[in-house]
Amino acid sequence: MNFSSFFKQSSPATLASPRVLLIGAFSLYRQRFAQAMTILSYGVLGVAATSVVFVIVVVVAAVGTASPSPLLALLSLLVGGIFTVLAFLAVAVAQLWTMLALTVSFVAEQPITSARLAFRNSRALVFPYLWVVIATSALTGLLIFPPYFLLGVTTSALATVGVLLLFIPGVIASIWFVLGLLVLVVEQRRGLDVLLVSREYVRGRWWAMFYRIVVLALLAAVLSFIANIPSEVGLDAVARTINFVLQLLFTPVIIAYTMLLYRSIIAQTPSESIVIDRRLRRFMIVGLVLAGCVALVVFGIAFFI
Repeated sequence: MNFSSFFKQSSPATLASPRVLLIGAFSLYRQRFAQAMTILSYGVLGVAATSVVFVIVVVVAAVGTASPSPLLALLSLLVGGIFTVLAFLAVAVAQLWTMLALTVSFVAEQPITSARLAFRNSRALVFPYLWVVIATSALTGLLIFPPYFLLGVTTSALATVGVLLLFIPGVIASIWFVLGLLVLVVEQRRGLDVLLVSREYVRGRWWAMFYRIVVLALLAAVLSFIANIPSEVGLDAVARTINFVLQLLFTPVIIAYTMLLYRSIIAQTPSESIVIDRRLRRFMIVGLVLAGCVALVVFGIAFFI
């Protein structure tokens, strides 16, 4: 896809409209459909293989814990716990690596020759991306958790409205960080710089970004609604299968749409002009430490209860 010709469809002074972004995303998707499906197939196979190994280990560990030998039971429980953590990590890595490979294949001006090359080119980004996902989840979760907790204990309608307003900072932060994946892949940024640069791109155009993300979310919601129609007549398995397939098919659209939105922004604000807010970095570090402490307290309470 010729990205320069794509941006001629919108004014350089404004972001590309949702219509232009969707047309461009579906056009790019159509051109690279076969490669995208191959990458997704590798990702699904990786998750499936990890899940099978996990089930086997859990079954073996369950048999071991029933052993009359206390030592063997304890060892089986320990091994089962370790492999459970490793399995969750492996599934997360497989999913993140697939997203990175798709992104690498879409940001290239010319199609990458093979899906394996896309995975190879994105391999070094897996753990930096895992860190970005954890940091994003921690910071937005820290803002969303308190009102979510209060919503569960609020009884009056007026108080409920007030609590709902407390979700606004979390929504603001989620839009700030929406370009993190593109900043990581295209600009090769690392750590908190990924989130800080994404925030700088969004700053001054938050409502425009929010509008474009909402349009994409509404489209995804419509597809999800259609996929869940069979469940209304008791066909839950059919609904889950359709939902899974539609999610796979729509994921490349989300990546292509976000990538074109990112390119629309850097056409106005080149990456070289970005100045990172060091003071905000310190606030983020404090937020991550606080989020970690909250997580430890919550897991500790859940473990002892």
